[in-house]
Amino acid sequence: MAQALVCVAIPEARGDGRIGVSWKRLSTNEVFRQCIEDGMTTATDIAAEMEISKGMVSRLASRAMKVGLLTKDGRDYALVQSA
Repeated sequence: MAQALVCVAIPEARGDGRIGVSWKRLSTNEVFRQCIEDGMTTATDIAAEMEISKGMVSRLASRAMKVGLLTKDGRDYALVQSA
């Protein structure tokens, strides 16, 4: 899987208006969720984006569905909308 990073801005504690910048490596679950948030709904699309197998996408989806974060309609995945 390709490595995914996110930039994080951190206000400096000195109070002089400076902002520090840091990088955080995203977990596989975070990348999976981001793919769906970005509009990818099928295992084929997600697998291609994440450079993993469709079987691994299925395992990630199964875990997300078990904890109530994801639904599946046919071949399409969707995030559960929180109330």
